[in-house]
Amino acid sequence: MSVLTIRILLLIACAGHVLCRQCDSWLAYSPKGRFQFSDLKENDTMAEFFDGMSLKNIIFSMLFGVLAMLMSTCGYIGLSEWIRQFSPGMGWLILFSGMTANICGTAHHVLCGVVEWFYIQMNRTEKAREMVLDFFRKTSITMYACYIPLMIFGIAFFIFIITGKADLPQWASIFNCIPLFLILMPFKFVGSGNIANAVMFLGLFFLIS
Repeated sequence: MSVLTIRILLLIACAGHVLCRQCDSWLAYSPKGRFQFSDLKENDTMAEFFDGMSLKNIIFSMLFGVLAMLMSTCGYIGLSEWIRQFSPGMGWLILFSGMTANICGTAHHVLCGVVEWFYIQMNRTEKAREMVLDFFRKTSITMYACYIPLMIFGIAFFIFIITGKADLPQWASIFNCIPLFLILMPFKFVGSGNIANAVMFLGLFFLIS
């Protein structure tokens, strides 16, 4: 695979994460403001937040979220191809962890949309809240199956760059989803993970040659 092809794949992944961040926003905002996890505790608060929430936006979030995650897989394919010239084993680890995170992350994103859609369709009652929360808890394995491989990817890739195994300067290790997410975390942006990944792939697009 040529360097140009790899860079194009990284750019597609960056665009995918930008799109996925928009999909997160469609789920996180309603006419009442921004969703907070504390809203889940009381149905009155939760029902008020989802009052007027656009079902169309929830559907768009799920559908475009799948497309966005598909686009982001291009980055892991391109990155693993580039890394394999220095370490075949590390290249396969990057590919496996990144793809696993994306596959499970796609399921998690869709399930988040499903929970909101059914809660609204069931008239935002206390029974609806209990049912969708129970469903969310029982399917939360998709969340952990996404974040754990993503953490493995981030740690492995950080060590690979910081130890000088690739022809990149050590400071390039900042273009990694974990340190970028930690930098963004205090600001509590919606879709901080997607912002971090978009910056990571964009930075690597300019650095890899």
